[in-house]
Amino acid sequence: MTNVNMKNAMAEVLEYLKGIRKEDLDKISPKFMRFLEENASKDYIPDFDYTKPLSELNLMNSSKAIICFICYKYWCETEEEKIEFYNLLKENDKKYELEWKEKSANLFKSKENKNVSMENNMLIKTNEKKGLFSKIKELLNKLFGLKRKEKK
Repeated sequence: MTNVNMKNAMAEVLEYLKGIRKEDLDKISPKFMRFLEENASKDYIPDFDYTKPLSELNLMNSSKAIICFICYKYWCETEEEKIEFYNLLKENDKKYELEWKEKSANLFKSKENKNVSMENNMLIKTNEKKGLFSKIKELLNKLFGLKRKEKK
């Protein structure tokens, strides 16, 4: 992740936090908020529809990671909430990993299928050529064979 990406992510997080209730915003450490403000990109201006849930916002992955950190560190108040949140993150990570593996496996399968299909097409064309060649050869043999028989 480049420094520019991280600065943009911090800008997205700050913009996202503008839509958060004040009592939840007050739970975040002022020192951490200052860190975000000092390091956020001044050029990148994210645009959010605050009526949509977080999952529907088009956020950078690094922005999501920072928001997860905030949720875990500042919004999960009890140890049980932290454990539950952590387990939820692990579960989501496993789901994402499985989806990624399936997609990549399907991608390779489709490429393999295309290669096999291309090979089969080439074999079919080759067999068609051999078949056609064989038919022509047979026809010529019959013609020449008939002529030879006629000459005798």
